[in-house]
Amino acid sequence: MLTTDDLKKIQGVMREEIGTSETKLKQEINGSETKLRGVISEEIGNSEIKIRAEVGNLETKLRKVIHEEVDKRAQETELKMEFRFNAVDKQLHEVRKQQEQDRKDWSDFFNEAGIFFDEMRTQLVKRIKKLEDKQAISNN
Repeated sequence: MLTTDDLKKIQGVMREEIGTSETKLKQEINGSETKLRGVISEEIGNSEIKIRAEVGNLETKLRKVIHEEVDKRAQETELKMEFRFNAVDKQLHEVRKQQEQDRKDWSDFFNEAGIFFDEMRTQLVKRIKKLEDKQAISNN
């Protein structure tokens, strides 16, 4: 049979074993916790790198789409402006054409008026000459 001292020794040994086991368990938990934190940090780091890469790819794609849209709108605007300039050029050409025709018409008109007035002056000079001749004959 076991004595009180034996039981106390057994209790002491068990406490030592439990203390040692508890210490080992705490160390294992701390080691596992440290490993788990390392794995989590690594996974977060890898995820962060992947997310940054994906964000970079999306930014690149977005810039490309924006650039293409800006180019497309610029080309559309350029075509619209070219159409408007061509319309203005056409109208200006028509105005110049009309001005040239008007200039020719007025030139023809004044040339004909000049010829008409030259003929009228010539006829008037002839009549004056006839009248002067008649008067000169009457006075003689």
